Amino acid sequence: MESQLNLRPPHRIQGQMLRLSEHHAVAIYLRDGVLRIADFVDGQGVLVDANIWFRFNCGNLANSHSLRRMALESAMPISPELGMRIEALHAAAVRRRGRTLTELVAIVAASVQRFREILG
Repeated sequence: MESQLNLRPPHRIQGQMLRLSEHHAVAIYLRDGVLRIADFVDGQGVLVDANIWFRFNCGNLANSHSLRRMALESAMPISPELGMRIEALHAAAVRRRGRTLTELVAIVAASVQRFREILG
């Protein structure tokens, strides 16, 4: 299965990097036609649901200072290096989901086995 993932063509990330402060930057981008957010604080990135990010970061008047600062600072295109970092975040998320699914299957199989032992 790992080799199948490696055979996929690379994703094309289109978007902008917004520097919100010296320590905080956000990549807003399209990947496979879906709007996505990668939030970087002190260089550590996490993937965030776009709707949730906008609700918490742009949803009320209390954040108007941040909105003004975002509008005043120029957005930069996502560099190839940043694109690779974002792809690594997506790959890690896929591995976590796969591991969680494998663990769930093992738990269900063990439960079925115990149930059979109880009935048998």
